[in-house]
Amino acid sequence: AAAIERLCSDHETELAEKDCECKATVARIIQEKDQEKAAAIERLRSDHETELTEMIMEERHKCEAIAARAIEQKDSLESELRMLKHEFQSEMGDMITVEGTAGKLGYDFAAFMYDEKRGHRTNRIVRIQCPGVKHCGIKVDVIFNGCLVTIEREEFCGMEATSWIRKFQFKPSQGLFEFSDDQMELDFGILKLVFLRTLFVNRTVFFPGHQSRDFTDLDRNWVLPSESSGSDP
Repeated sequence: AAAIERLCSDHETELAEKDCECKATVARIIQEKDQEKAAAIERLRSDHETELTEMIMEERHKCEAIAARAIEQKDSLESELRMLKHEFQSEMGDMITVEGTAGKLGYDFAAFMYDEKRGHRTNRIVRIQCPGVKHCGIKVDVIFNGCLVTIEREEFCGMEATSWIRKFQFKPSQGLFEFSDDQMELDFGILKLVFLRTLFVNRTVFFPGHQSRDFTDLDRNWVLPSESSGSDP
């Protein structure tokens, strides 16, 4: 019985040692696995962060390129807009709008403009006060939808010699006006200019039938003879 008791005690002791050893081994294995798992997770996180960083940098470069192109296009559009504004201002900026009447007389080289109805036609009248001016001192340059008036006044009756230039050009939105040469008048120091309202008519133009040269062009008679033929063209 004593021997059996010793054997049981030794066996229990051995089992306890084996159990402790197994527990330690399991704990070590679990720790190693946890470390490997943590290392794998860290590697994945690092790789993912690197990939994300590369993607972010690539997208940033794309956005910067798009922004640079947008800025370049904006600068180009702004430059084109400034050019168009300058062109519009130079061509139409000083055009005159006449609503009923515009301006008034009462001093030298004052201008008065108004519309005058003559039957079914509406004329635009410009009167310029220019006392002491002779007919030979007036020059009118006709331009699109208006004119450029140059007045040269010589010294006369206490009035100083002077030169006066002004452009009268009307906006196309109010209609097309043609300067009437034969209605220009200078009476009692008032210069009268008349513009006739005209209408633009769309039309289609063909060559008349008698001017057709299709057959003569096809037979190549229009080709000059060669110099070797000795004949004069």
